[in-house]
Amino acid sequence: MAKTVNRLLGAHMSISGGIEKAPARGASVGCTAMQIFTKSSNSWYSKPLEDETVQAWFDNLKKTDISIVASHDSYLINLASPEKEKREK
Repeated sequence: MAKTVNRLLGAHMSISGGIEKAPARGASVGCTAMQIFTKSSNSWYSKPLEDETVQAWFDNLKKTDISIVASHDSYLINLASPEKEKREK
């Protein structure tokens, strides 16, 4: 008898136009896991998330089969930079 194995299938999903749109994007391609940037990948600045956006994220995520979400931070982080200011950011 075959054993059923639950497998995670994921991809990096865009947060363009709002982070709350990412779950639907992941679901549209069959993801059960996904990775997103926490903010723009090429900027130090990001505005705080509004309560409505956070609630929409969770509401939209519940409508999918996505069970794992990993966050990917900015490309600008460089812990090995020889420049103190960049390291401290």
